[in-house]
Amino acid sequence: MKTAISSPCTCFLIVFYLPLRAECGFKRQFELKKKDNWQGVERISIDEVSQKKRQGNFVTVVCNIELGKLLEVIDSHKQEEIIEVLKQQPLEIREQVEEVSVDMWGGFPKVVKVVFPNTKIVIDRLHVMQPVIKELNKIRQQAKITIKGCRFILLKNKIDLTEEQKVKSVRLMGL
Repeated sequence: MKTAISSPCTCFLIVFYLPLRAECGFKRQFELKKKDNWQGVERISIDEVSQKKRQGNFVTVVCNIELGKLLEVIDSHKQEEIIEVLKQQPLEIREQVEEVSVDMWGGFPKVVKVVFPNTKIVIDRLHVMQPVIKELNKIRQQAKITIKGCRFILLKNKIDLTEEQKVKSVRLMGL
């Protein structure tokens, strides 16, 4: 099983979670949008979401990355319970999954290894970049770098910089 870092679609948050959090009947609303047919699914995302903001009552959601569709809502965030629910899918279906995108919670790789035997684990880029950006900001503040837009210049690939950004980049590296 390989682990990689990628930028898969985080469709779940946009399509399902944000509009529903404000509504009552959180779980019921998820169940209405749940898709039962996993046929042909090759890339999925697994994530946990709090049913009530900042209250820790989590559900685990499984999303088809390619179609932006919700596949499963699991009323738990415990490894064993997630494994039990996901194993309800036939082995042939689980074997066709090639890639599973997860955040950096340590429990998801075990779940993926047990449930999806032929898959590659992909760490969601959002969860990788958050600590990188946090540390970059600390360093930038310690160095008292105040050039407007420097954070984005430092994070951007060199080949993607505009001419103006390249000039600022040279100034930043010379500080």
